[in-house]
Parts: sequence; structure tokens; C-alpha cells
Amino acid sequence: ELRTEEPLGRVVTSGKTENVHVYKHPTGFFPNYRKPIEMNVFIPQSQAGAFHIFEVLRKTNDWYRKQGMPMPSATVIVWSDGYKPKTSYFTRGTDRIHLLGTTADPDQFDDSVIAHEITHRAAWLLSTDNSPGGDHSRFKQYVQTLAWSEGIATYFGQTILQTRRYVDTNTSGSIDYNVDSMTNIPKGTHDGTESGNMSEALVTAMLWDMNDPVNSSENDNLSGLGWIVVNAFRNMR
Repeated sequence: ELRTEEPLGRVVTSGKTENVHVYKHPTGFFPNYRKPIEMNVFIPQSQAGAFHIFEVLRKTNDWYRKQGMPMPSATVIVWSDGYKPKTSYFTRGTDRIHLLGTTADPDQFDDSVIAHEITHRAAWLLSTDNSPGGDHSRFKQYVQTLAWSEGIATYFGQTILQTRRYVDTNTSGSIDYNVDSMTNIPKGTHDGTESGNMSEALVTAMLWDMNDPVNSSENDNLSGLGWIVVNAFRNMR
């Protein structure tokens, strides 16, 4: 059988009883010799999402471990086929990540969303996160604690996935954009002061520019400074 579980994370069903997702091959498999075996396993669509979430969880856990910030406890992600919370989110109260599993918005296959929510948990446990939470959009400006919380969650998430392309699919299309782009993003703060409201996308783009290759056409003269962001994240604990 295949299980979505390891010591530092698991994907569980929604509902009162949180069961680890398990896939059992209908005919079973019983090798009679001891050596590595490569298999292709076809998991039904209704269960496949849990295993995809689990792979992103494992990749994310491994990245934080390599930065010297291993998760101190298991990350629990709640998802089922058809699961319909208001949105995908992390809640500190129950220490759970909830992911949409509806036909209209199947976040189980959106790596950007999964890595983003896991990073919210990492910020809570491994750093400091004073975000008030709530609805948000990269096209609007919010109190800086919210903007930074969302911005760094996207930055670390895309760093882990090794792509600047953020994708969140749904049946009406998708949210698909370059996190390095400031097109239609409000720059600066809403009132021009250092403490004014700002966009989460501004935070993400700034952090990404610190680490990506130099690009003179974008007036981006910084490169390879991602370690500064990681150290600041770690030292804020």
C-alpha cells in the first residue's frame, strides 16, 4: 500500500476523523526476491491529489531542512476530493493547512499554492509572523505585516519550486504570473511613508530580485543574496 505520511508531514482526509490517505493496489503485489523494483502505479483521480500534495510537502520539508531550519513537528494538510473550505489556508489555532479540492478550484495540483501555505506554517514555527490574516490581493495594498507575510510565503514557495511562475488553476482560467513582474502592481506605500500599506507582490518581487541573476534591462543589479533572506527569516525567531 502507498501512504501519504512521513515523520514530518502527512496528508489527511477532511471531516471529524482525519485519516491518512492510503492507496491499496486492487490485486496486491508480492515480490519473491530482494532487489530494487521499478513500478508504474496508476492511482484514481479522486486519490491522486493527496499523493501530489505529499510530494510537494516532502520537497518543501527537505528545502527547509537544508537551510538549517527543519520543521519541529509534522505538517498536517487536510484535503479530500470535493473538499470545500472558503479558500486554501493555514490556521495556527489547529496547526492545520486546508486545501481546496473542488472541481471549480482543485488546489491539490497547484504546487505554488501548496508551497505557499506550508511556508505560512514555517514562518509561524521557524520565524516570526504577526500577520492579521484575512482576504488579500497582490493588486492592493495592506498593512505591512500582512503584505510581508504573504509576500515572503510566495517568495520562499517559488524558490523551493525553482520557478518564478506562480500558478493557481481553476475552471474559469488560472492565476498565472511572473513573481518578478511589477505590471499593474502598486509601488511604494499608499501614503508615501515607510510604515504605509504596501502590496504583497512588491515584497515578493523585491526578494526575488535579490537572488536572481542580474538583469540590467530591469535595473536589477543584485544577485545571489537569497542567503540574506534565509538568515533574516531564521534570526527573527
